[in-house]
Amino acid sequence: MGRNSYEVMAGYWPTSDHPSAKAGNEIPKVVFSRTLKSAGDWPETRIASGDTRRAMGSERAGDLE
Repeated sequence: MGRNSYEVMAGYWPTSDHPSAKAGNEIPKVVFSRTLKSAGDWPETRIASGDTRRAMGSERAGDLE
């Protein structure tokens, strides 16, 4: 997801009592951003700020074209 989506979702899901919140908070997430410095607001989230293809892994690079 991008920074804007992350900021909206991270403001809601970590403290939500929605039935889907537990699963969404436990699944690994990647935020693609050149400007975001921290993703500590939402568990299991990391920031990828470099080459998108490299961040996704070489085996998936063909899927991103």
